[in-house]
Amino acid sequence: REIAASGIGEIPATENRLPIAPPLFADEGYGLNYGIYQDEALRSQFPDPQLYTDWLVGPSGAYRLIGASYLNSAFPDQPPCQDISPEEAVQIVESLTVLTPDVIGDGEPPQ
Repeated sequence: REIAASGIGEIPATENRLPIAPPLFADEGYGLNYGIYQDEALRSQFPDPQLYTDWLVGPSGAYRLIGASYLNSAFPDQPPCQDISPEEAVQIVESLTVLTPDVIGDGEPPQ
């Protein structure tokens, strides 16, 4: 997951796209982008398949799910990641929820 307070722009198109409907984000038309970039210059610079959602804009910032190619290039000293399937990525994004510090139940850990 990646977050930006501001300054998000257009994202480059990939060869595939699936619609997503995350309930926390009201805007219509969000999608999961995956596969190689359509733009030749980007494809030559980043030849590996990509996986990322559109920026999901909410009241506290903009969020997106990012895949292994991005993470592996951003953190080369870490063990390499592998992508999940596009269908799994859609399920994850559509199951996002707000975490609050409020105690649920009686506050006691389960026995």
